[in-house]
Amino acid sequence: MAVNVQLVSTVCITLMMAGTFGHLVAAPVQETRGEVTVMHGGIGLEDRAVLAQKASDHNLRLTFARKGSGAYLSDVKVVIRNKQGAVLVDTVASGPWLLARLPAGEYTVAAIEQGNTLTQAVSIQGAARRDWVFRFELPRGVEPEVVGAKP
Repeated sequence: MAVNVQLVSTVCITLMMAGTFGHLVAAPVQETRGEVTVMHGGIGLEDRAVLAQKASDHNLRLTFARKGSGAYLSDVKVVIRNKQGAVLVDTVASGPWLLARLPAGEYTVAAIEQGNTLTQAVSIQGAARRDWVFRFELPRGVEPEVVGAKP
């Protein structure tokens, strides 16, 4: 009898934990503002697979990486303005990739990571996709992380 109670308790706790922490599994974030749709993420293989599958539905793909090492970055603030200066996208990318579906036109994309801002002019012509990689310098005073290094 004690074994059955312990088994039931273990199953119940496992199910409660799955319900509590299930939302922590990475998934691409989708946002819509007017006629602009944005998806961002890229943390984990499943997340990347979803973004790769959805890439053909978008005409702008941005990638965020560390200059030199090529390490992917997340938590990059992205602001996309049209030619008139109106903000169409204002978000924080939850992973190294951001996909956007924008109307044809001229845009300025600003990517901000740890106070460092990079900008790029982008011309969107219909469904043809534009790709751009923002490569950020390591912030001043920060030592590069060496994977596997002992403290």
